[in-house]
Amino acid sequence: MFNSVTRAALAALAAGTTAAGTVVVAASTAVAGPAVACPYDRPCIDSLSSNGTTVDIGWSAFEDYDHYNFRWGRPGVAETQYEVGTGNRGTFKINNAVADTVYTVKVQGCDTDLLGYSDCTGWHERTISTASASPTPTPPPVVLGRVMHTVIYGVNREGQLVEYKHIGAADGSFTWAWQEGKVVGHGWGELKNLFSGGDGIIYGVNKAGDLVEYKHTGASDGSFNWAWSEGRKVGHGWGELSNLFSGGNGIIYGVNKAGDLVEYKHTGTADGSFNWAWPEGRKVGNGWGELKNLFSGGDGIIYGVNKTGDLVEYKHTGASDGSFNWAWPEGRKVGNGWGELSNLFSGGNGIIYGVNKAGDLVEYKHTGTADGSFNWAWPEGRKVGHGWGELNNLFSGN
Repeated sequence: MFNSVTRAALAALAAGTTAAGTVVVAASTAVAGPAVACPYDRPCIDSLSSNGTTVDIGWSAFEDYDHYNFRWGRPGVAETQYEVGTGNRGTFKINNAVADTVYTVKVQGCDTDLLGYSDCTGWHERTISTASASPTPTPPPVVLGRVMHTVIYGVNREGQLVEYKHIGAADGSFTWAWQEGKVVGHGWGELKNLFSGGDGIIYGVNKAGDLVEYKHTGASDGSFNWAWSEGRKVGHGWGELSNLFSGGNGIIYGVNKAGDLVEYKHTGTADGSFNWAWPEGRKVGNGWGELKNLFSGGDGIIYGVNKTGDLVEYKHTGASDGSFNWAWPEGRKVGNGWGELSNLFSGGNGIIYGVNKAGDLVEYKHTGTADGSFNWAWPEGRKVGHGWGELNNLFSGN
């Protein structure tokens, strides 16, 4: 990652090249502004879209940062700042956006020194109007050696939490950042229903049925670093639920004993506090007890495997308020033979991982997520790892 000297040098270089008219540019189609210059010394907002009710922001950087500061504002509302994520990319969603309004979004990357002080880049800023059609996300500048990756966690037989980083996710190749997993925690065998809440947040249910939140700040390099010395209790009675998974932005789904799909929204994710949007879960579906291996694909997409081994996709359009609203009246079959796999989870962008009976980790890429169609990037899964049958509670940290 950049140190302060390197960052200053790059800032000067960026300033000089901008003045000369020669910069690395990720062209923007956002209606509120011209093309956006992305100098090397800060993150770049390279994905910005709105469907009229939400604003989705994505950014990437040339190096890993310890955290990002994200701000958004609109006319009549002061800017609000959040500390989110680690690594070389991040996302944020603004829910309940106001129509016909211009939103300003900003992001900066920060590293923390040994004394706890933050050294941050300049801000990268863009604007978008909720009244406009969604602009096409523009790719970041291409840099040799830069790759997208999937952070994967699992619990080994000793109860240790182990982190892996798959850098071959884009093409399903057998390529990893480290030769073996890195132990990042102990005593995780006592928890069940582990899942990620994004930005280093990990949830699990202890033996008393409490929902406990942890925040892993060492995800970028697989280090044993955590925001808090121990997990923070954020809920109770969660032992009554099965198939827990996150829908992003604090949304958590689970299946109760009656087979209903129930949605919860944790508003205390940032500090691990016992704060929720609603006093109890909201029922958003029924008959979900017939499915196994439920997991989220992002943007309201939910996958599950039915009794005949088919992979079925659903799209929950009522996630923002916990309402019983779905894009389709029933799930759409998008694959078969998935009953042979265990520990299914999503890596984002249509990527799905699972462990076959031989213990191999297999990657698939669903290109039909938007409409629930039976379309895949490859005719069959690609083997990207072996020996994964020794691990439990696999999930992605992306």
